[in-house]
Amino acid sequence: SLQKTFKNSLFNGSISQWDVSSVTDASGMFEGSQAFQGVTTAWNWAALKNASSMFKNSTYKGYISPWFKSQKVLEDASNMFEGVVFSGNPISRIGWNMSTIKSTKEMFKNSDFTGGPYVNNWFAGSNVLEDASGMFEGATKFNQGINKWNMSGVTNLSSMFKNTSLFNQGIGAWDVSSVTDASGMFEGSQAFQKVTTAWNWAALKNASSMFK
Repeated sequence: SLQKTFKNSLFNGSISQWDVSSVTDASGMFEGSQAFQGVTTAWNWAALKNASSMFKNSTYKGYISPWFKSQKVLEDASNMFEGVVFSGNPISRIGWNMSTIKSTKEMFKNSDFTGGPYVNNWFAGSNVLEDASGMFEGATKFNQGINKWNMSGVTNLSSMFKNTSLFNQGIGAWDVSSVTDASGMFEGSQAFQKVTTAWNWAALKNASSMFK
């Protein structure tokens, strides 16, 4: 485990040669780190399942796009980039294979993630996504098309687009029939105006403040 290894630390040494191929838990690894800028491009996360809060509130500007380009076993990406400043930052190019990820909870919360066209491919095929709650909550610049996402196994969409500034993409084709919680999904959203009338809320239990 590399859990919280450099959390809130001022470490900035060279660790590019580390063999991380057996690591299963790297949660909070660089959380709050204000100094580390080492090269980690070549790291092979073959066994990593938990990357929650990995870069939360850190200033890391590394290029990590190759990490999950090919299918790995990553399951938890919750809060992974919460509070990160992506502007002018190579960390923003994450065209990953997301087919094994179960949770993207608050993954980009309170960040300025803009992403790119690659985002539409994240969950376009078969996937195991269950929890996308707060994924883009407070994401001030996110407005990518994500209409291709296969959401059929998702149960939690609460606060997914809460307090977004720009998001206004057509997602009316989403299959939301497994969702039980959509509370606050668009609460405080300043731009979303797309049609969602075709959504089948077969399992919905909590819709409080959905469009508040």
